Amino acid sequence: MGQSFKVRKIKAENIAIGNRAKAGDRTDSAPLATGLPAMMPAPREAGHVPVASSRGIFLSYRHQDAAPYARLLQSQLRERFPGVRVFMDLDSIEAGLDFAEVIGEAVDSCAVLMALIGRQWATLADEQGRRRLDDPDDWVRFEIRAALERGVRVIPVLVDGVKPLRQEQLPAELQKLARLNALDLSYGRYEYDAARLLDLVQGVLAADAGSRTQGH
Repeated sequence: MGQSFKVRKIKAENIAIGNRAKAGDRTDSAPLATGLPAMMPAPREAGHVPVASSRGIFLSYRHQDAAPYARLLQSQLRERFPGVRVFMDLDSIEAGLDFAEVIGEAVDSCAVLMALIGRQWATLADEQGRRRLDDPDDWVRFEIRAALERGVRVIPVLVDGVKPLRQEQLPAELQKLARLNALDLSYGRYEYDAARLLDLVQGVLAADAGSRTQGH
């Protein structure tokens, strides 16, 4: 399979997922595209990495622009850190539970939140044409605000060449996000980018475990 075909295929999967999710970021429970892990190489042959942290990893993303990357990262994080919970909305929230309560509890239980920022992350609008990020009840806004307020480590991840956020693009409660150093995650150099990201997460988990051990 040629590289150009792979690129066309992943773009087609992104478009298909975006079309299914237009009704709302957290209302589309259709299965995500499969086959991506086979198309993209694993970051490294590292095997399981023992991490003593009792706290987890939160993946925050919009379905329209970063769902395939979120699903792939979820799989790789679980493989590398088998004893650490990876929170991702579709798999982590049971039917009949309150989104806000579950997300708040999940953020409290996590050492790090990875905010996957795609091309539509800041501009996506609802059915009335209003920017979702301006809605206080927007789930992505809620997740990141909760993490910032609770002192959880937030890592902005810029997907496929997205430029860093500017403070004027963000609601006041999220403007700190624009000041945080970000990492890139692109299809063209996925192995390198994902390895850097997972190494950073490993360091955050280790530091969190160490600080909690010293606290006792």
